[in-house]
Amino acid sequence: MPGTAEMEGWLLLDGTLGGPFSAPQLALHSHLDQLDLGGLVMHDLELDGLASLSDPDAANETGPMGEIRLSAESSLGPLRIEARGHRKADGAISLPLAFVALGAAKIEGSLIYGTDALLRGEFNGQSGDLSDLPESQRYGLEGDLSLKAALFAHNEKQALSVEAAGQSLVLPIQSKRLSLQRLDLKAEAFLTDGLPRIDGTLLLSDFLLGFTQLNRLQISATGDRSRLQLDGKADGHWRGPLDLGGSLIWSQDAQSQKASLTLAGLLFGEKLNTEKPLSMQMTKDHLTLDPFRIEFSEGAISGALTKGGDEVDLRLDLTDMPLSILNVMSPQILPTGTLDGQLSLLQEKDQSRGTMRLFVHDLAPAIGGFTQVPPLQISIKADLKDDLLMMMAEAPPAIPPIPPLLIPHPPSRPAPV
Repeated sequence: MPGTAEMEGWLLLDGTLGGPFSAPQLALHSHLDQLDLGGLVMHDLELDGLASLSDPDAANETGPMGEIRLSAESSLGPLRIEARGHRKADGAISLPLAFVALGAAKIEGSLIYGTDALLRGEFNGQSGDLSDLPESQRYGLEGDLSLKAALFAHNEKQALSVEAAGQSLVLPIQSKRLSLQRLDLKAEAFLTDGLPRIDGTLLLSDFLLGFTQLNRLQISATGDRSRLQLDGKADGHWRGPLDLGGSLIWSQDAQSQKASLTLAGLLFGEKLNTEKPLSMQMTKDHLTLDPFRIEFSEGAISGALTKGGDEVDLRLDLTDMPLSILNVMSPQILPTGTLDGQLSLLQEKDQSRGTMRLFVHDLAPAIGGFTQVPPLQISIKADLKDDLLMMMAEAPPAIPPIPPLLIPHPPSRPAPV
């Protein structure tokens, strides 16, 4: 057979045709020794099917009906599929039974496809305890998952609700191991003429992956194609103590997109707070980051950005910023201290001008055994006039001053953003 499906052994097929002339019945039975579907190997497949035309004079006034049953042994455990359905007198298609089981996992429910082209029904699923499966069948997975889904109509549109729960979960991710004590998910989606509107909440407890350890993570989402709001709260440890909450709001219309971000709490062990939401607007040819200020520990970072066509205007100010925010990737190697500085960049047509001044205080290596480095101040200025970049650095008196350095600079180009 083409593709990834491979068959081996005998394929047997037999059937019978019976019943009254007004409501004939067709029964089919087949057997297949082995079937390989992309690595899922199944043995001794047994398939039974039944189709009939109901008598129009019958009391239930149902149309054609059918049943199907499939059983097999597979590399993931016993497989069983069963479904039964019929067409109702009003033209709706009813599936009162839909059941799938593979190993310890199973899902079952019922479904109706109405004359309004909407689905209605409920499904429940359970994985069983994955830890009870042989290692060859669970691929390193552990824990227990359950799922409940419902399809219904809302304002004459399709809607879907989902609830999922998990306990003592373990998922292998490349060379790492993700463990999660509990997972809870509740969500609703309402399908409209455009993108769906969603309303959901995700809660994780005792999350562990590499350097990330979260006691609790909660994320909620509400919105549609024109406006989406995400709210989150996390506490635990990520390269330092973490207790952070925030909100992201995104919106769009025919001409532009807008986004705003609010944060407050503890990040890398340092206090973090946005005095007011960080706000950004985007159009086809223009981007603006409104004047902002973020308080970080005892310091702050503030600035603004506008970009339109080939023109860029960027301003950034740092006041008593802890260097620990730069130590996220290698907290045991990079130095500590505080940072003051100013950065400005202005590009107009074919000319760019920029200045930068940085002052580092109380600089000290993170590795013990080193003497404290004297306070260091660095001032860097940049001017792209005449295709030259001028740089100057100043150090403590114990270190000879570094003379100005002239570096040829290529012709000005629009600064990437």
